[in-house]
Amino acid sequence: MADEVYQANIYKTGQQFVSIRKVLHELGEPYRSEVELISMHSISKGLIGECGLRGGYAEVVNLADRAIEMMYKIKSIQLCSNTIGQVACGLMVDPPRRGIESEECVS
Repeated sequence: MADEVYQANIYKTGQQFVSIRKVLHELGEPYRSEVELISMHSISKGLIGECGLRGGYAEVVNLADRAIEMMYKIKSIQLCSNTIGQVACGLMVDPPRRGIESEECVS
């Protein structure tokens, strides 16, 4: 499990965030296709430091089917983030881009 919530909060000059998923991929085989990884990110602390804004996601890589079933079961009994948190999370993973009207982004 990788807590990658504070990836935007690096303040030392010349340092940058490196995701565990990228490292796993660069290690090559057998790690790339066999190591299970759950990487978590959150809007509430990582992006804008607004602790009251709830929203986030977990990305899973190479997770066993049984583990995915259990995660789905656990999440299905929990409450969702409020609408603002869901919108903010969507904007975190797909931010607005200059020159593209919002209507063009809707599928």
